[in-house]
Amino acid sequence: RIRVDDLGAIEFKSLVRTRTLNPADIISILPDATQLGFLILRHRKGKVRLVHQFDGFHEFLGNVKAVNPDIILRGC
Repeated sequence: RIRVDDLGAIEFKSLVRTRTLNPADIISILPDATQLGFLILRHRKGKVRLVHQFDGFHEFLGNVKAVNPDIILRGC
């Protein structure tokens, strides 16, 4: 699950753990070269693996791009 709070922080929640990122810290979102249907979101401190399609995905990308115009998006 992905949730954006009122201050713009992005929370990524999986079955195992939760990570919270500032959109300005995201470097790129690219297809995972090793597994079809997944994306790799790289940020300043590491990476997050995402399922490629989910409800609100394109809205999420638009919001991140608006806050961080330098982000690299491919295959999204």
